[in-house]
Amino acid sequence: MTGVEDFMHRQSEMIDRVGWSVTLVNADPDDSVAIAYTVGLTAHGYPELMVAGLALALAHQLLNDLAARVYNRAERFTHGQRISDLIADYDAVIVDGAPTDQLHPGAAIARYGPQ
Repeated sequence: MTGVEDFMHRQSEMIDRVGWSVTLVNADPDDSVAIAYTVGLTAHGYPELMVAGLALALAHQLLNDLAARVYNRAERFTHGQRISDLIADYDAVIVDGAPTDQLHPGAAIARYGPQ
């Protein structure tokens, strides 16, 4: 099994067990930001979620919290929506948008195609 096949297999196991998986992408310090995104919500009729510019461990926690709201409670987020109970003393703001070269959820696109 190649590295990519192993990654996809482990990701599939997580999606089967939890309903989604979080993919972490290390930043290239020369030209990009660190990103993290969900994979698996698309299969349940929801958009995938992404966080950029935060420490990957924090982004992972935030995405798991948001994905649980979507998956377990069918919560839908809208562009411009403020979420005040995600980060203490801060509002998170939802931004809807298409993937870019810098914000590219490659594993989700590989699994589900461009949405």
